[in-house]
Amino acid sequence: MLKDEGVATARCVACGSHFLLLDSGDYWFDVIQTGYPRVTRCSCKGTAFQLQLEYYGRAGGDVELVRVGTRCTACRETQRRMNVEIDYSPTRRLLERPLTRCKNPEIFYDLKELSLYATAADIARVASYLAEQGCSFAGMVRRATIGCCKR
Repeated sequence: MLKDEGVATARCVACGSHFLLLDSGDYWFDVIQTGYPRVTRCSCKGTAFQLQLEYYGRAGGDVELVRVGTRCTACRETQRRMNVEIDYSPTRRLLERPLTRCKNPEIFYDLKELSLYATAADIARVASYLAEQGCSFAGMVRRATIGCCKR
């Protein structure tokens, strides 16, 4: 967990799968570029926990805050780990799917800038491929004026 950033990953002790917690997938890969968090440990030195999520809502029904806690599977000690403030809407997915599978949460990259020329069909294929892989895609169209010609 990186509690100052409000992001966390979890690993299932039964199958070894990795998961991103709540909306961590929106921020995780940018946040970890400066350092991956240490494994969470209990005072008994245990590293296996049951996650506890407490949801607090806004008047309109959206989630405003999620308190993340743990219960150690070895000694049963509970501890509040972090608060995740939610400042957007809609938030239904946080309730329906608090964990999102992630194949490799420790991936690092050194990407500074990426630009390309692509047609709408190219972008559709890229977005489709990423969706099949369980990823999300965001893009922006920038229209530039060069000399007297518009692109």
